[in-house]
Order: sequence, then C-alpha cells, then structure tokens
Amino acid sequence: MTTTNPRPAESFPFSPPGTDPPTLPTLPDPVALRIGAEIRRWRRLRGHNVSGLARALGVSHSTVSRWESGQRRPTIPHLIALGRVFGAGARTLIPD
Repeated sequence: MTTTNPRPAESFPFSPPGTDPPTLPTLPDPVALRIGAEIRRWRRLRGHNVSGLARALGVSHSTVSRWESGQRRPTIPHLIALGRVFGAGARTLIPD
C-alpha cells in the first residue's frame, strides 16, 4: 500500500538539518505608528519637509522617515526637540 503525504515538506513545523528556520514577520509597533503619524501631521502642519526637519534636529533624513513610518521610535530628547521645532509640547506627539 502506498501512502502519500498530505502536506508538502516545506509546510512542516521544523526545518531540515543545515537550514535556518523560517522567520515570522514582525508586527508593527502600534505606539510607534501613532507617534509617527503625529510627527508627520505636525511636520506638514508647520510646512517642513523631511530633509528640513532632519537638519533642524541634527539627524538623518532616513531617521525621520523611520519615525514617521513607525519603524523606530524617537528618543525622549528627540521628542523634546521635535516639540521645540513644532512649537508644541513633546507630550502632544505621544498618544494616550
């Protein structure tokens, strides 16, 4: 009697010897996404572009882009500096 495997080999929950296990995608940080949305909103409200805001803060263009996309969270000193640039308190950038 011949039996067939109902699932292909790659769907098993283990990896063959000598290979790396598959990695699961990481979920976005909801707080970082909300902070990023606020940074983008305030930046546009105050008429800054990403490069100009980065220059004002002394960070790279990609750092501001990562904050706005929720890939990274700004540090507390950066939140304070953002509040100064925007003319608002740093607390306005942090979601409740």
